[in-house]
Amino acid sequence: MQQAVKKDLIINTVQCGNIASTTPFWQEIAKLSEGSYMAIAQSGNMAAIATPMDSELAALNRRLGTTLVAYGDESARRSLAMKQAASEAAPAAVAADRLAFNRAYG
Repeated sequence: MQQAVKKDLIINTVQCGNIASTTPFWQEIAKLSEGSYMAIAQSGNMAAIATPMDSELAALNRRLGTTLVAYGDESARRSLAMKQAASEAAPAAVAADRLAFNRAYG
């Protein structure tokens, strides 16, 4: 994480589920890399609320997707590409909401 910060990379963490014993680790990762921490339900059921900015945010999500770098082998890279493609194919409100998980500060 320190190396990421030195390279102006920020790590945002998203905890899926509510296992309290893992929460401090997700929060620490985000804190040490100047990122943000967020927890969401593991079951999904997230509400998508449409806003006037959704189209622009969806376009930004597509642009941001071109900067994502997968860590790992070919399978990990393929997985990231599939997730980003699904994000881009989602309705504008959903794609805009997903942007919050991929955002960078700076």
